[in-house]
Amino acid sequence: MDSNIVLNAVRRSNRTMLVAGLVVLLIVAAGIYFDRGQLTSFFTGPREMATQELVQVDDADQVERSWVTVKGSGITDTGWQNYTESDGSAKTINSSYAALTVGKRLLLVQIPGEIDENTLPYTFTGALKNIPSDVTDQVVADIRQQSPVAAKQLLPVMLDTADFRNMVIFPGGIFLVSGILLMLALLYMGIRRSINPLRHPIMKALARYGDPQQLSETITYEMNNTHTKVGKNVHLTPHWLIFTSGGFKAVRLQDVAWAYQKVIQRRTYGINTGKTFQAEVWDQTGKLITFIGKQDEVVDALGAIATAAPWAIIGYGADLDKQWRKNRAEFIAAVKQRRDQ
Repeated sequence: MDSNIVLNAVRRSNRTMLVAGLVVLLIVAAGIYFDRGQLTSFFTGPREMATQELVQVDDADQVERSWVTVKGSGITDTGWQNYTESDGSAKTINSSYAALTVGKRLLLVQIPGEIDENTLPYTFTGALKNIPSDVTDQVVADIRQQSPVAAKQLLPVMLDTADFRNMVIFPGGIFLVSGILLMLALLYMGIRRSINPLRHPIMKALARYGDPQQLSETITYEMNNTHTKVGKNVHLTPHWLIFTSGGFKAVRLQDVAWAYQKVIQRRTYGINTGKTFQAEVWDQTGKLITFIGKQDEVVDALGAIATAAPWAIIGYGADLDKQWRKNRAEFIAAVKQRRDQ
Protein backbone atom coordinates (compact mmCIF):
# COMPACT_ATOMS: atom_id res chain seq x y z
CA MET A 1 0.00 0.00 0.00
CA ASP A 2 1.17 3.54 -0.75
CA SER A 3 2.91 5.00 2.31
CA ASN A 4 2.06 8.55 1.29
CA ILE A 5 0.26 9.91 4.36
CA VAL A 6 -1.63 12.60 2.44
CA LEU A 7 -2.85 10.26 -0.30
CA ASN A 8 -3.92 7.73 2.32
CA ALA A 9 -6.02 10.46 3.95
CA VAL A 10 -7.53 11.22 0.54
CA ARG A 11 -8.37 7.53 0.04
CA ARG A 12 -9.98 7.25 3.46
CA SER A 13 -12.09 10.32 2.71
CA ASN A 14 -13.14 8.87 -0.65
CA ARG A 15 -14.06 5.53 0.93
CA THR A 16 -16.13 7.30 3.56
CA MET A 17 -17.96 9.25 0.86
CA LEU A 18 -18.64 6.10 -1.19
CA VAL A 19 -19.87 4.22 1.88
CA ALA A 20 -22.13 7.16 2.77
CA GLY A 21 -23.48 7.13 -0.78
CA LEU A 22 -24.22 3.39 -0.54
CA VAL A 23 -25.94 3.87 2.83
CA VAL A 24 -28.15 6.59 1.34
CA LEU A 25 -28.82 4.24 -1.60
CA LEU A 26 -30.05 1.55 0.80
CA ILE A 27 -32.25 4.06 2.63
CA VAL A 28 -33.72 5.31 -0.67
CA ALA A 29 -34.28 1.72 -1.85
CA ALA A 30 -36.02 0.88 1.42
CA GLY A 31 -38.17 4.00 1.10
CA ILE A 32 -39.15 3.06 -2.45
CA TYR A 33 -39.95 -0.52 -1.38
CA PHE A 34 -42.14 0.40 1.58
CA ASP A 35 -43.84 3.23 -0.32
CA ARG A 36 -44.08 1.43 -3.64
CA GLY A 37 -47.88 1.55 -3.61
CA GLN A 38 -47.91 5.34 -3.28
CA LEU A 39 -45.29 5.70 -5.99
CA THR A 40 -47.18 3.37 -8.32
CA SER A 41 -50.32 5.41 -7.79
CA PHE A 42 -48.39 8.63 -8.36
CA PHE A 43 -47.28 7.53 -11.83
CA THR A 44 -50.22 5.36 -12.96
CA GLY A 45 -53.09 7.34 -11.47
CA PRO A 46 -56.02 6.31 -9.25
CA ARG A 47 -57.65 2.90 -9.40
CA GLU A 48 -61.34 2.16 -9.04
CA MET A 49 -62.04 0.56 -5.68
CA ALA A 50 -65.01 -1.77 -5.50
CA THR A 51 -67.48 -1.37 -2.67
CA GLN A 52 -66.86 -4.95 -1.53
CA GLU A 53 -63.13 -4.24 -1.14
CA LEU A 54 -63.68 -0.90 0.54
CA VAL A 55 -66.05 -2.10 3.25
CA GLN A 56 -63.53 -4.76 4.29
CA VAL A 57 -60.71 -2.27 4.91
CA ASP A 58 -59.84 -1.92 8.59
CA ASP A 59 -56.48 -0.20 8.19
CA ALA A 60 -55.70 2.13 5.27
CA ASP A 61 -51.98 1.61 5.82
CA GLN A 62 -52.43 -1.97 4.63
CA VAL A 63 -53.89 -0.84 1.29
CA GLU A 64 -51.04 -0.98 -1.21
CA ARG A 65 -52.48 1.54 -3.68
CA SER A 66 -54.43 4.08 -1.67
CA TRP A 67 -55.22 6.56 -4.46
CA VAL A 68 -58.67 5.33 -5.38
CA THR A 69 -61.95 6.25 -7.01
CA VAL A 70 -65.00 5.33 -4.94
CA LYS A 71 -68.61 5.25 -6.17
CA GLY A 72 -71.45 5.64 -3.69
CA SER A 73 -75.22 5.63 -3.80
CA GLY A 74 -75.93 8.66 -1.63
CA ILE A 75 -74.24 11.50 0.22
CA THR A 76 -74.89 13.67 3.28
CA ASP A 77 -73.22 16.88 4.42
CA THR A 78 -72.06 16.44 8.02
CA GLY A 79 -71.90 20.22 8.51
CA TRP A 80 -68.30 20.06 9.71
CA GLN A 81 -65.65 22.28 8.12
CA ASN A 82 -61.99 23.13 8.53
CA TYR A 83 -61.49 26.88 8.30
CA THR A 84 -59.09 29.66 9.18
CA GLU A 85 -59.96 33.11 10.45
CA SER A 86 -58.21 36.39 9.75
CA ASP A 87 -58.73 39.64 11.66
CA GLY A 88 -61.16 37.81 13.91
CA SER A 89 -63.99 38.01 11.37
CA ALA A 90 -63.12 36.85 7.85
CA LYS A 91 -63.35 33.06 7.54
CA THR A 92 -61.72 30.92 4.85
CA ILE A 93 -63.15 27.42 4.52
CA ASN A 94 -60.34 24.98 3.72
CA SER A 95 -62.31 21.75 3.57
CA SER A 96 -65.65 20.18 4.46
CA TYR A 97 -66.79 16.69 5.50
CA ALA A 98 -69.50 14.59 3.89
CA ALA A 99 -70.69 11.01 4.48
CA LEU A 100 -70.82 8.89 1.32
CA THR A 101 -73.09 5.82 1.30
CA VAL A 102 -71.20 2.76 0.01
CA GLY A 103 -73.25 -0.39 0.23
CA LYS A 104 -74.58 -0.51 3.79
CA ARG A 105 -71.71 1.54 5.22
CA LEU A 106 -70.75 5.21 5.32
CA LEU A 107 -67.41 6.60 4.16
CA LEU A 108 -66.30 9.95 5.54
CA VAL A 109 -65.07 12.16 2.69
CA GLN A 110 -62.97 15.30 3.16
CA ILE A 111 -63.60 17.72 0.29
CA PRO A 112 -61.62 20.94 -0.38
CA GLY A 113 -63.54 24.16 0.17
CA GLU A 114 -67.22 24.65 0.93
CA ILE A 115 -69.78 22.12 -0.29
CA ASP A 116 -73.45 22.11 -1.27
CA GLU A 117 -75.15 18.82 -0.51
CA ASN A 118 -77.53 19.30 -3.44
CA THR A 119 -74.73 19.47 -6.00
CA LEU A 120 -72.37 16.88 -4.56
CA PRO A 121 -71.55 13.91 -6.82
CA TYR A 122 -71.64 10.29 -5.70
CA THR A 123 -68.18 9.50 -7.08
CA PHE A 124 -64.96 10.75 -5.51
CA THR A 125 -61.26 10.28 -6.09
CA GLY A 126 -58.77 10.69 -3.28
CA ALA A 127 -56.35 9.13 -0.84
CA LEU A 128 -57.76 6.48 1.46
CA LYS A 129 -56.40 6.96 5.00
CA ASN A 130 -57.17 6.14 8.59
CA ILE A 131 -59.40 8.67 10.32
CA PRO A 132 -57.13 11.05 12.30
CA SER A 133 -57.70 11.41 16.02
CA ASP A 134 -58.86 15.03 15.75
CA VAL A 135 -61.49 14.08 13.17
CA THR A 136 -62.60 11.18 15.40
CA ASP A 137 -62.85 13.46 18.41
CA GLN A 138 -64.88 16.10 16.60
CA VAL A 139 -66.64 14.98 13.42
CA VAL A 140 -67.20 11.32 14.31
CA ALA A 141 -68.10 12.19 17.90
CA ASP A 142 -70.72 14.65 16.66
CA ILE A 143 -72.19 12.06 14.26
CA ARG A 144 -72.25 9.56 17.12
CA GLN A 145 -74.16 12.04 19.26
CA GLN A 146 -76.61 13.09 16.53
CA SER A 147 -77.19 9.65 15.03
CA PRO A 148 -75.77 6.60 16.81
CA VAL A 149 -77.06 4.35 14.03
CA ALA A 150 -75.16 6.32 11.36
CA ALA A 151 -72.06 6.34 13.53
CA LYS A 152 -72.09 2.53 13.65
CA GLN A 153 -72.15 2.46 9.84
CA LEU A 154 -69.02 4.65 9.53
CA LEU A 155 -65.96 2.92 8.14
CA PRO A 156 -62.72 3.27 10.16
CA VAL A 157 -61.12 4.93 7.13
CA MET A 158 -61.84 8.13 5.23
CA LEU A 159 -61.19 9.58 1.77
CA ASP A 160 -59.14 12.76 1.43
CA THR A 161 -59.93 14.25 -1.98
CA ALA A 162 -57.14 16.86 -1.93
CA ASP A 163 -54.62 16.62 -4.78
CA PHE A 164 -52.99 13.23 -4.25
CA ARG A 165 -49.80 14.02 -6.15
CA ASN A 166 -49.18 17.05 -3.96
CA MET A 167 -49.80 14.90 -0.90
CA VAL A 168 -47.18 12.41 -2.10
CA ILE A 169 -44.67 15.08 -3.06
CA PHE A 170 -44.91 16.94 0.25
CA PRO A 171 -43.06 15.88 2.31
CA GLY A 172 -42.40 12.25 1.41
CA GLY A 173 -41.63 12.88 -2.25
CA ILE A 174 -39.26 15.73 -1.42
CA PHE A 175 -37.45 13.47 1.06
CA LEU A 176 -37.16 10.73 -1.56
CA VAL A 177 -35.91 13.06 -4.30
CA SER A 178 -33.48 14.71 -1.89
CA GLY A 179 -32.17 11.28 -0.91
CA ILE A 180 -31.65 10.32 -4.55
CA LEU A 181 -29.83 13.58 -5.30
CA LEU A 182 -27.65 13.20 -2.19
CA MET A 183 -26.83 9.61 -3.12
CA LEU A 184 -25.86 10.57 -6.67
CA ALA A 185 -23.74 13.48 -5.42
CA LEU A 186 -21.87 11.33 -2.89
CA LEU A 187 -21.24 8.50 -5.34
CA TYR A 188 -20.24 10.89 -8.13
CA MET A 189 -17.78 12.82 -5.99
CA GLY A 190 -16.39 9.67 -4.38
CA ILE A 191 -15.78 7.97 -7.72
CA ARG A 192 -14.49 11.14 -9.41
CA ARG A 193 -12.00 11.85 -6.63
CA SER A 194 -10.93 8.20 -6.47
CA ILE A 195 -10.07 8.27 -10.18
CA ASN A 196 -8.18 11.54 -9.84
CA PRO A 197 -6.98 12.29 -6.26
CA LEU A 198 -5.94 15.80 -7.34
CA ARG A 199 -9.64 16.71 -7.42
CA HIS A 200 -9.93 16.09 -3.68
CA PRO A 201 -10.17 19.21 -1.43
CA ILE A 202 -7.08 18.06 0.51
CA MET A 203 -4.98 18.10 -2.66
CA LYS A 204 -6.60 21.31 -3.88
CA ALA A 205 -5.70 22.98 -0.59
CA LEU A 206 -2.07 21.92 -0.99
CA ALA A 207 -2.07 23.22 -4.57
CA ARG A 208 -2.02 26.81 -3.31
CA TYR A 209 1.55 26.16 -2.19
CA GLY A 210 2.79 24.34 -5.30
CA ASP A 211 2.64 20.86 -6.86
CA PRO A 212 0.33 18.91 -4.48
CA GLN A 213 1.79 15.52 -5.40
CA GLN A 214 5.31 16.65 -4.61
CA LEU A 215 4.21 18.46 -1.46
CA SER A 216 2.37 15.34 -0.25
CA GLU A 217 5.64 13.42 -0.50
CA THR A 218 7.48 16.17 1.40
CA ILE A 219 4.85 16.15 4.15
CA THR A 220 5.02 12.35 4.38
CA TYR A 221 8.81 12.47 4.71
CA GLU A 222 8.70 15.10 7.47
CA MET A 223 5.90 13.35 9.40
CA ASN A 224 7.82 10.06 9.29
CA ASN A 225 10.78 11.75 10.93
CA THR A 226 11.18 13.43 14.30
CA HIS A 227 8.81 16.36 14.74
CA THR A 228 6.71 18.10 17.40
CA LYS A 229 3.38 16.51 18.32
CA VAL A 230 0.57 17.85 20.44
CA GLY A 231 -1.69 14.97 21.39
CA LYS A 232 -2.46 12.58 18.55
CA ASN A 233 -3.75 15.01 15.96
CA VAL A 234 -1.46 18.06 15.85
CA HIS A 235 1.88 17.80 14.08
CA LEU A 236 4.51 20.48 13.58
CA THR A 237 7.22 19.38 11.16
CA PRO A 238 10.12 21.60 10.06
CA HIS A 239 7.93 23.22 7.39
CA TRP A 240 4.31 22.26 8.07
CA LEU A 241 1.51 22.56 10.61
CA ILE A 242 -0.79 19.56 10.23
CA PHE A 243 -4.12 18.65 11.84
CA THR A 244 -5.24 15.04 11.35
CA SER A 245 -8.51 15.11 13.31
CA GLY A 246 -11.63 15.12 11.15
CA GLY A 247 -9.60 14.56 7.99
CA PHE A 248 -6.28 16.07 6.95
CA LYS A 249 -5.49 19.78 7.04
CA ALA A 250 -2.09 21.33 6.42
CA VAL A 251 -0.70 24.85 6.33
CA ARG A 252 2.87 25.80 5.53
CA LEU A 253 4.51 27.24 8.63
CA GLN A 254 6.10 30.14 6.80
CA ASP A 255 2.61 31.23 5.73
CA VAL A 256 0.98 31.14 9.17
CA ALA A 257 -0.24 34.68 9.88
CA TRP A 258 -2.67 34.56 12.79
CA ALA A 259 -3.77 31.87 15.27
CA TYR A 260 -6.06 32.01 18.27
CA GLN A 261 -8.41 30.00 20.44
CA LYS A 262 -12.15 30.12 19.81
CA VAL A 263 -14.62 28.99 22.47
CA ILE A 264 -18.16 28.10 21.42
CA GLN A 265 -20.79 27.95 24.17
CA ARG A 266 -23.41 25.28 23.50
CA ARG A 267 -26.95 25.83 24.76
CA THR A 268 -30.01 23.61 24.81
CA TYR A 269 -33.33 25.34 25.49
CA GLY A 270 -31.38 28.31 26.82
CA ILE A 271 -29.35 26.19 29.26
CA ASN A 272 -25.55 26.00 28.95
CA THR A 273 -24.67 22.40 28.13
CA GLY A 274 -20.95 22.66 27.43
CA LYS A 275 -18.22 24.35 25.47
CA THR A 276 -16.29 23.53 22.31
CA PHE A 277 -12.66 24.60 22.08
CA GLN A 278 -10.91 25.05 18.77
CA ALA A 279 -7.75 26.59 17.37
CA GLU A 280 -8.25 28.76 14.28
CA VAL A 281 -5.23 29.33 12.07
CA TRP A 282 -5.18 31.79 9.15
CA ASP A 283 -2.45 31.72 6.54
CA GLN A 284 -1.27 34.50 4.26
CA THR A 285 -3.49 33.30 1.40
CA GLY A 286 -6.58 33.91 3.55
CA LYS A 287 -7.21 30.20 4.12
CA LEU A 288 -8.59 29.16 7.52
CA ILE A 289 -7.96 25.76 9.07
CA THR A 290 -9.34 24.71 12.43
CA PHE A 291 -8.55 22.12 15.07
CA ILE A 292 -11.16 21.05 17.63
CA GLY A 293 -9.98 19.45 20.85
CA LYS A 294 -9.88 19.67 24.60
CA GLN A 295 -9.00 23.06 26.03
CA ASP A 296 -5.51 22.01 27.09
CA GLU A 297 -4.85 20.48 23.65
CA VAL A 298 -5.88 23.70 21.93
CA VAL A 299 -3.75 25.83 24.29
CA ASP A 300 -0.75 23.51 23.81
CA ALA A 301 -1.22 23.57 20.03
CA LEU A 302 -1.21 27.38 19.98
CA GLY A 303 1.90 27.38 22.16
CA ALA A 304 3.65 25.01 19.77
CA ILE A 305 2.62 27.20 16.81
CA ALA A 306 4.01 30.28 18.56
CA THR A 307 7.33 28.47 18.98
CA ALA A 308 7.50 27.09 15.44
CA ALA A 309 6.25 30.30 13.79
CA PRO A 310 7.32 33.15 16.11
CA TRP A 311 6.40 35.77 13.51
CA ALA A 312 2.71 34.80 13.62
CA ILE A 313 0.22 36.80 15.67
CA ILE A 314 -1.05 34.57 18.47
CA GLY A 315 -4.22 35.45 20.34
CA TYR A 316 -7.56 37.06 19.55
CA GLY A 317 -8.58 40.68 19.90
CA ALA A 318 -11.36 42.84 18.46
CA ASP A 319 -8.80 45.20 16.90
CA LEU A 320 -6.94 42.28 15.33
CA ASP A 321 -10.16 40.88 13.93
CA LYS A 322 -11.14 44.26 12.49
CA GLN A 323 -7.71 44.72 10.90
CA TRP A 324 -7.78 41.20 9.44
CA ARG A 325 -11.19 41.78 7.88
CA LYS A 326 -10.71 45.33 6.64
CA ASN A 327 -6.95 45.79 6.20
CA ARG A 328 -5.72 42.27 5.57
CA ALA A 329 -2.91 43.39 3.27
CA GLU A 330 -1.44 45.55 6.04
CA PHE A 331 -1.89 42.74 8.56
CA ILE A 332 -0.03 40.26 6.33
CA ALA A 333 2.66 42.81 5.49
CA ALA A 334 3.32 43.29 9.21
CA VAL A 335 3.56 39.51 9.70
CA LYS A 336 6.01 39.20 6.80
CA GLN A 337 8.14 41.94 8.29
CA ARG A 338 8.20 40.10 11.62
CA ARG A 339 9.21 36.93 9.80
CA ASP A 340 12.01 38.65 7.88
CA GLN A 341 13.36 40.03 11.14
